[in-house]
Amino acid sequence: GGSSLVSFTWIPDKEGTVNVMAKVEDSEKTIEVIVAKEKSSNIIIESISIDPENPKPDSKVVINSLVQNMGTEASEPTNIIYTIGETEEKEGVPAIEAGSEKLISHTWTTSDKEGTVTIKASLENVENSEKEISVEIAKESLPDLIIEDLYPESSTQPEAGKPLNFILKIK
Repeated sequence: GGSSLVSFTWIPDKEGTVNVMAKVEDSEKTIEVIVAKEKSSNIIIESISIDPENPKPDSKVVINSLVQNMGTEASEPTNIIYTIGETEEKEGVPAIEAGSEKLISHTWTTSDKEGTVTIKASLENVENSEKEISVEIAKESLPDLIIEDLYPESSTQPEAGKPLNFILKIK
């Protein structure tokens, strides 16, 4: 006539409705369990860029970081920590709705010297969120090479196992 509690653990691998059945000898009981998606925020720095792309010494540069929430609920406000050369600066990141993104901009004044500067951006208290770019600071504008055209040298149909020459027009 006594009873006892027995505990067991189950980790669902997907969302949806699941029937859980317990059976002992000729007795059984089934319950329906609805498994929901895990709710969490998961923010990342999707990309980092600068404007202008080729800054001159002692000039203003805007650092743009695209922050994305890949989670299932809104993120908490946080900060982006920018490490620019030896300097560390912060920029606030507001709460971001699930599945949304925000462009966070930070203004930086370049050094008065030419050279390469590494800019690192990471989200405060978020592991593995670092992105980095190298920025070339130069007095003269650096050349901008673009591919203007690309096409096969001949108009004949290419054949497997045979060479095909291409023409590349660079401006």
